[in-house]
Amino acid sequence: MSTNNSPIHDIRVGHGIKATIWANEGDRGTWHNVTISRTFQDSEGRLRDTNSFTKEQLPFVEKAADAAFRYLQENIASKQSDN
Repeated sequence: MSTNNSPIHDIRVGHGIKATIWANEGDRGTWHNVTISRTFQDSEGRLRDTNSFTKEQLPFVEKAADAAFRYLQENIASKQSDN
């Protein structure tokens, strides 16, 4: 089983929230995973990612998850049905 180390798509929805879609290859074919993270600037000015969200950021997490689901439905499911 191998995993693609590069995301196939990033979705940014605001407040630093992003959904990253990954394709994975295995004996049974390709499957997709989604990670949701928030980018922030640390005290030294470096950009970092976290998977921790405030209550106020949760609506943006929901939007990112919904956008990732729609992307997979529209772009991946349709390609698989063409085969």
